[in-house]
Amino acid sequence: MLKQRLAMPVLWRHIMKEYLKNLSISLFGIVSLLLTTRLEEIARFMSLGASVCKIVLFALLQIPYILQIALPLSSLLAGFMVFSQMSSSGELTAMRAAGYSLKSMLYPIGFISCLFGALLMGVVFNLSARSHFKVKKLEFDVREQEPLAFVQNSHFFAKHGVALELKGSLKTTKMAHDLILCLPATAEDRLTLIMMKEALVEPQLLVGKNFTLLSSKAPTQNDIFGSLLVENAKEKRTPTSCVHELAAGRTWKPLPEYFPLAVVRAGTLVFKRQIAAAEYQGNSTKKLTKLLAKFSGEPYRRLSLSLAVFTLCLLGSVSAVQVGRSSRSFMRIALPLAGFILFIALYLAGKNLDETPLLSILCFLMPHPILLLATRALKFRIEGGTAL
Repeated sequence: MLKQRLAMPVLWRHIMKEYLKNLSISLFGIVSLLLTTRLEEIARFMSLGASVCKIVLFALLQIPYILQIALPLSSLLAGFMVFSQMSSSGELTAMRAAGYSLKSMLYPIGFISCLFGALLMGVVFNLSARSHFKVKKLEFDVREQEPLAFVQNSHFFAKHGVALELKGSLKTTKMAHDLILCLPATAEDRLTLIMMKEALVEPQLLVGKNFTLLSSKAPTQNDIFGSLLVENAKEKRTPTSCVHELAAGRTWKPLPEYFPLAVVRAGTLVFKRQIAAAEYQGNSTKKLTKLLAKFSGEPYRRLSLSLAVFTLCLLGSVSAVQVGRSSRSFMRIALPLAGFILFIALYLAGKNLDETPLLSILCFLMPHPILLLATRALKFRIEGGTAL
């Protein structure tokens, strides 16, 4: 018994060291993979005319948000790899022969996964909220510096029905030649055509030389064909500030995942008071009720992801234990994979049901007792000499 107590810190250090090594490798690979899902946003930011340093900063600011999903999955893979390596090398057999139970060998990996779950809850979510704010600020700063660069973006064409042809660039201090811009007019089936021989973008002005504007006028009762307006100018100056609102694209929505937990809790209290005041005045509370529902479920969403670091790690660790000489590798992989699919399916269901708080909270919390019960049942089978 004394030897076991002296050896236990060594066992803890060994398992925790292997867990950290495998977690780092898994986390790097998963973050790199999930970062490719943000390529569309990064490409849209690049089209605004940002510098290389700002593009790199924009990409790095996506990582805290990706960590929310990457950390639970990495913990699952790390736990599986640690116990798979120890099982295949005979370390687990030697430890069990020395009198250590499987439960005692799960303590160190459970302890460190709890620490990473607490780190996710207390640090990563708040860091993600701050990084989202910095991303939006960085976007608007770039748009202020390059107010017309967005016009050359294909996403702008698709959204606003704009056609543009030019030689050169519309970035600040750059010159564009033979510019032809076709815009949909206010009236239906009407277009406005703008042509410039040269266009220079200054910090506050767009200077067009040899400017021509063609626009149509809606038909009247006396003139069924309508009319065509043609305007020519040797030089035309237009302030670029008028396009800042158009360049902003989608308006920013105050989703609860974009705020620190303290702000989410404060927002919940504010919405409750606003709903009570609106009901007292007889006003509609539909919009406020939806916002309250989303803010009410947000702490449980974060709690679910934090708990997943621990529960998925335990499931992966126990699933990796080999009993006997037959590894049955497919079944060992199938169980943690099924556990992760169950977790992510209920997590997505909870996000989609964010307007009904009770169902949303139930979906967020339901997978964890299921995963723990499955882990417990599998541990008993292994300790009894049988496995999947």
